[in-house]
Formats: sequence, structure tokens, C-alpha cells
Amino acid sequence: MKRGIIYAPDYLVNAGGLIRGAEFFLQGIVDSQPSIVKIQERTKRVLNLSRERNVSPAVIADELAEARLIRPKRYSNLSWRRISANLSFAD
Repeated sequence: MKRGIIYAPDYLVNAGGLIRGAEFFLQGIVDSQPSIVKIQERTKRVLNLSRERNVSPAVIADELAEARLIRPKRYSNLSWRRISANLSFAD
């Protein structure tokens, strides 16, 4: 934290949209709130580890994200959900 500015990577703090879309469209989950509240916990963890290790939050967030990516995934039956055909876009 320089000059009183706390930095956190955008993919960490803005993950809610991606989580919501993936859970709704791929898993059929109606309420993503339990997953989305974890963003705050993860952000606090990144900032605390950053302070403890005296490195950028970006470094910590990247390390944690890379560790999650190499773990085996346990997803099954993922498929795109059909969206209502009544969607319209303004000209």
C-alpha cells in the first residue's frame, strides 16, 4: 500500500459477474450469493498475505489463482441453459 491506496486485482474483486453467469448458465444455480460473499473473504486473505510477505497483492492473488487452477476439478453435467427467446435489444 503506497500513499494510502490499497490495490486488489480486478479479476479478484470483480469476480461476481463471472461467478453468477457460470453458476446460473452452467449449473442452473438460482442464488449465487453464497459463492459471491466469498469474494470479500478472498480479498481480505490476499491483502493480509500481501502485508505479511511485503509483496504486491497482485503477486499473492496470482499465486492463489494458479494454485486453484492446477487442482483437479469435480464438475459434471455442465451445459448451457436455454434463455428465453423474448430477449430484445434496442436499435
